[in-house]
Amino acid sequence: MKKILTILLLCIISIPVINASDIVVKRSAPKNSLGTVFEYNYKGNVLSYIISKNNTVAVFVKNKSLSREVEIPSSVTYEGMTYTVAWLDNDAFTGVRNVEKIVVPGTVRRVSMDSFVNCPDLREVWLGDGVGELSGHPFKNCPKVNAVYVPRACKITNEQRLHDANIKVVTIYKVHN
Repeated sequence: MKKILTILLLCIISIPVINASDIVVKRSAPKNSLGTVFEYNYKGNVLSYIISKNNTVAVFVKNKSLSREVEIPSSVTYEGMTYTVAWLDNDAFTGVRNVEKIVVPGTVRRVSMDSFVNCPDLREVWLGDGVGELSGHPFKNCPKVNAVYVPRACKITNEQRLHDANIKVVTIYKVHN
């Protein structure tokens, strides 16, 4: 009996310590109409992802507690499979507080029209060179937004709609990434 207890104790002690910031957050992955939903920790921020049929993912925020600066990764790994982050889902960051800067990678092709609505602390957004169009009211009720950096090739549909009544000045900077 002592041998068994000693072996069990040695097994427990020898379990390696894993840094939580380097692993996928363990949660059940329910299916929705698009595909499996999972969470992934990148640079201290846990974002949610929906797997699409073409092995890309859309990003959105389920946990509204993020750091002041959020950088979305260009790819994420779930259950041994790597997925390209291809778009921001509808209402991706809606209602998120405390975030002042969001950096979107060049792999993102589409930013849904209400991606950043009701973000009271958001000040600037950097869109990667893959974003081809920006439309709708993405910064509605974001009173502190003052700079949006978009790639040169990005088409801005109805720029006036980007200037919400609650935003004093939004400067659209066309940049070469």
